[in-house]
Amino acid sequence: MSATKLDPEAVPKLKQGLKLQDASLSGEEGFLLSRIDGQVKVGDLFTISGFGKDKTGQLLGTLAERGLILLDGCEVKGPQGECQDDLPEEDRGQPWAGMKFNPFDLNAEVDLSSLQRKRILYLFVEKEKLSHYQMLNLDRKAEAKEVKRAYFRVSKDFHPDTYFRKNLGTFKSKIESIFKRISVAYEILSEPQKREAYDKTLPYEATAEELAKEAEKKKFKKQDDRLKNERRRRLMRRMPALNQKTKAKKHYEAALEAKQAKKFTQAANAVRLALTLDPNNAAYKKLKDEVAPQAGDLRYEEEMGNDEAALKAFLTAVECSSSDGRALHRAAKLMLKLDRDLRRALSLCRQAMVMDPDNADALETLGDVYLAMGMHKNALREYNRYVQLSPLDEHMQKKIDDLRKKTK
Repeated sequence: MSATKLDPEAVPKLKQGLKLQDASLSGEEGFLLSRIDGQVKVGDLFTISGFGKDKTGQLLGTLAERGLILLDGCEVKGPQGECQDDLPEEDRGQPWAGMKFNPFDLNAEVDLSSLQRKRILYLFVEKEKLSHYQMLNLDRKAEAKEVKRAYFRVSKDFHPDTYFRKNLGTFKSKIESIFKRISVAYEILSEPQKREAYDKTLPYEATAEELAKEAEKKKFKKQDDRLKNERRRRLMRRMPALNQKTKAKKHYEAALEAKQAKKFTQAANAVRLALTLDPNNAAYKKLKDEVAPQAGDLRYEEEMGNDEAALKAFLTAVECSSSDGRALHRAAKLMLKLDRDLRRALSLCRQAMVMDPDNADALETLGDVYLAMGMHKNALREYNRYVQLSPLDEHMQKKIDDLRKKTK
């Protein structure tokens, strides 16, 4: 798939029920798939993958074609844009989509198809809520001759003569009731004065032309927003120093808010991020000196063996800033060590890799989490990527050899 055909603002999602351990993936596909968590946008994947825009677009297209990811989050959409993946084929796009029917009615021995039954049951239940126009499947701006044609088109499906000598069971009374309702709708809409009086009782409803214009406006706005974002990203790439200082200021402001709320651990973490981006800023250094004594030292907690306190502090730091790769990695590693929620540990570790794709330590932890979850192929994949970054690590080579023996 060409990268130009992908919306940078789209958020790819893993296919529901996907078993990654059963998927045969190349190293590049596995790496990209590990970065897809339902939050990262396509435009961000172009940047963090390291493969370049065109290559990343091709890989995303391949993963989508193989049914491993959804590029728009939904395979089948209804008339209002709602997701209808779990609906039977005949219900998709229908007004009764998602409606609960009585199994007795659907399985009754009558001379009606499944589609006919559902249409009859839907109209019977909703007939008093639907407008005359909806009963005749008619636009509000329709002319008189269109009203007549619509009535004859719809009524033939519910006229008693249509089902002559057919076994209808309990559907017979429902069909008769719907036919009466359709006849009332036609009687009102076919008389100009009655129709005018009826129209005054209805809320305003946009015409098909108005809806089309609105959709066109939204389309152009989306394109305009995309172009603005692209221009902004190009500008920031040309001015990396300004970009860093802008981000640093945001972290500094977050630190001030946390300090005001007496959340000193969050404040210390946020101001540390600000100094990472703008290390010579005197105001940031001053704030760090003010909050550091009250926040405590996370590294000290770890060195003293207080894993529980360290984990709590790192998770607090993550809540303060989800872009702190070190806090994400350390929290995941401690959760693995303490045998806590491994799925969350996996998510934290993946986020850490998004922040720093070349972090070998985080790669090893990611492999260790996969191993603890019994996902041996995934663990082996991450260990092999670790070796690419640290080829002289004999300890990792031994882990890989041991794991290969287990998977044979």
